[in-house]
This record gives sequence, structure tokens and C-alpha cells, in this order.
Amino acid sequence: MDNFGLTEVGFFTDVGALLTLVAPGAIWFLLWRMFVTNRSGHRGDITVLGLGDNSPYLECERVYVPAHVRLSYCLVSLVTFLVGFLTSEGFKILRQVLLSTQR
Repeated sequence: MDNFGLTEVGFFTDVGALLTLVAPGAIWFLLWRMFVTNRSGHRGDITVLGLGDNSPYLECERVYVPAHVRLSYCLVSLVTFLVGFLTSEGFKILRQVLLSTQR
């Protein structure tokens, strides 16, 4: 099915072009963070990137996350997914309605 004038081949071509632009910068940024600026975070002894057991900056403590916080994370994730899904379906329905009225 053709979505908004973009075929499947066109979509993957555009994704490939976007990845060739974004991926090198993302890789360089990750390497910079890992090897140059991997220091303890602003909240004390929390490592920005936990690299492994042999990292000189790795100081991990098991932090207890309360059940209500975990539940709120799950609920926010579910609501975010549903809003995105319903928005997508709404646009599809609106497009069908607009295309059917033009005929």
C-alpha cells in the first residue's frame, strides 16, 4: 500500500540516506563519551557510562526503585504508545475520508 505517496522502496531508500548521515556522528559521539569524557555524573558517584568492571570510574550501587515509580513508568509508556497509535490510525481514517470526498 502506498502511504502518503511513498512506496516501500522509497521509504527504505530514505531511511538508508538518513542513516548514512546520522550514524557516523552518533558513533563518534558515543566513542567520545566513552573514551574522553567518561567521568562520574553530576549526582555524585554515578557513572555516566558504565563500561565494565575494570573501569576506574565504575562505582555501581544497587538502587531500590519503589513499586509505584516502576508502575508509573509502565503506565506512561503504555499511554505514550496508545497516543501514537491512535494518532496514526486517526490520520489514516482522516486521509480515507478526505480522499473519498474528492471523488
